[in-house]
Amino acid sequence: MGRAKYTTALLLRVKELLQAGFSTREIATKLFINKSSIAELAKWVPESKYVKRTPGRPLLSLCQQALLTRGISKNSYTLATEASAYWLRHYQLCLSRQTITHALK
Repeated sequence: MGRAKYTTALLLRVKELLQAGFSTREIATKLFINKSSIAELAKWVPESKYVKRTPGRPLLSLCQQALLTRGISKNSYTLATEASAYWLRHYQLCLSRQTITHALK
């Protein structure tokens, strides 16, 4: 059985020191760890609490998907371009033809 390279307590301590503003050299001398190990651990610590969002259009919610399929089943619109224009006019939501076809699959 192998051992874990770093303990959770060590990771938490490095995270605290990094957030306190210490340099990797200062942390390495305090914890008696190599500077390259501190740099590797620093990659695991997020720089801020901001979570990067995925790019692109947001996915349709379940309610929006139900409205879209209901509109197509009631023949409110027959083409994806008609559906896109309808949604822009009534819901102020710009849907691409590809989004509409993916919602129907």
